[in-house]
Amino acid sequence: MDLLDELRPQPLEPAARLLFLTSECSMLFRRGKHAELPAAYAELLEGLERGGSLFVWWSCGPSSAWLSVRGMRPLIQRFCRGALQRMGERELAMRADVRMLQAWALFWSGEIDAARAEAQIAASDVRWLAGSANMEGNLLVFHAIADAMAGRVDAVNRMLDEWLARSAGLDPDSALAWCNDIASFAIRMNDVLGSEPGEFERWARHLKFGVPDPAQIETNAAASSAYAARHAAAERRWDDAAALYQRLLPMAASLDSLGQANELHLRAAHALLQCGQLDAAAAALSPALDRIRSAGERGHALMAGPLVLRVLADAPWGERLAPALRDELAAIAAFAADLRGGEGGATRSSAGAPSTSAAGGAVDSSLSAREREVLERIAAGDSNKIIARVLDISPHTVKRHVGNILDKLGLASRGQAAAWLREHA
Repeated sequence: MDLLDELRPQPLEPAARLLFLTSECSMLFRRGKHAELPAAYAELLEGLERGGSLFVWWSCGPSSAWLSVRGMRPLIQRFCRGALQRMGERELAMRADVRMLQAWALFWSGEIDAARAEAQIAASDVRWLAGSANMEGNLLVFHAIADAMAGRVDAVNRMLDEWLARSAGLDPDSALAWCNDIASFAIRMNDVLGSEPGEFERWARHLKFGVPDPAQIETNAAASSAYAARHAAAERRWDDAAALYQRLLPMAASLDSLGQANELHLRAAHALLQCGQLDAAAAALSPALDRIRSAGERGHALMAGPLVLRVLADAPWGERLAPALRDELAAIAAFAADLRGGEGGATRSSAGAPSTSAAGGAVDSSLSAREREVLERIAAGDSNKIIARVLDISPHTVKRHVGNILDKLGLASRGQAAAWLREHA
């Protein structure tokens, strides 16, 4: 940063100035100064549009990680339009980068099918145009998140384990950094999937700070606190989760990568709701919903997972949330459930709005067909391993279904779930 400060007042050639601005944007993002990023990138973009060569456009391309920062998506889409116009019909390696940026832009706006189609084009370009290892990694991250949103537990865990195994050939310092990055990402993906606490603990062992001591949370860094909040929620320690998420909210803007700022607000609202703190939950939820609605960022909300979104959508907000925000929340929850094949969502009318079932049957109707099967096996006394073998699914998937069943039925144990089924059969 000191070198950038020295260069800023210096008279630089136009191309050098653009490269300087690109480095400055990267530094702002890495340092969490996300509020300053759109203005800095707008200056860079204006310089490119005044006459940057195609090579300079490629050299000054934005990171896909910047796309979920508030105000950046329209600017990056503008970059993509300009780059594609200048490339014309030429088959260049740059085209794969631009296509992938477009895929991410569509993804964070919630246009998941269109994003997948664009990513498929980018993948084809990578194969034929000798794309970089960074580009291949970008594609893998994209598919991991998309698979997590769709509830593909086995595919996500297989990919994460393969990435972790790549640390074996690295030097110790590089391996530590690699494992930390993979573990941080894996914890978020397991939160999207609704995994059991053991999965969070397994990945936390690869973090630089290790599994944090709850007694020392006050002194932990933001990344450690985020893990602790997610872990507390997975264990349904709602008071701890609510306190930890509320502590993170003032830092949400600086942590905004891959939609995390909006996600943290949604998860904070969910934890507070579980504690019966409706007013505080609405205060945490409103700014995220307002941003999601006004900026078209439904993809961010999907990172909270269908169960969290369904609980939020079904809460008795009354006048605490504006009608437009309640409608937005209901639409997002329905969308998230559709991505999971209906899992985690209430039954919906033909108009697409959530509908309530008759008294006594509402909770039962919230279970997906697969969750009902798992519940029946629980009532029969089967272990997770036996359920996995009978239903031909992985133990990870069974764990997730069990957790979802307990949450939806408001129960604390498998024994209570079995008793509930006998009572309602």
